[in-house]
Amino acid sequence: MNISKFLFYFLVLFNFSIVNVYSVNHDQEINLDDEELPAIDPFQSSSGVSAPQGSTTSQMQSGGSGILGGFRLVGTIVGETESIAILSSPEGSRKFSENSYINDNVFLDEVKSEFILIKSGEQFFEVYFNNIIKPSEG
Repeated sequence: MNISKFLFYFLVLFNFSIVNVYSVNHDQEINLDDEELPAIDPFQSSSGVSAPQGSTTSQMQSGGSGILGGFRLVGTIVGETESIAILSSPEGSRKFSENSYINDNVFLDEVKSEFILIKSGEQFFEVYFNNIIKPSEG
């Protein structure tokens, strides 16, 4: 009789301890609605790019058609003999060599590792990867 009482009490206490451990971990569940969202949507194109107030770069953002006609710089390949700029648009990606025309009035003059230098009319512009286009100072 003593063994059966001991087993009974042991099983009851063991059951209570398991329930207690489960209840302690139960309220540590992560609520996805309470998590902070990023300030900038990483999936929206050019969402983090904004021109400073009162700056000369008001037309510099090439959203829509812009200077590049809807193209956006996505890559550069700089070699000893040839350098290539990879531009992307909603229709797809295209590669352009130095000293070639991107469209009728935009000429790709030089490809650097961080930007490309284009000529539109008589003005030179630097096009960066973050979709900022600004006049060249040199």
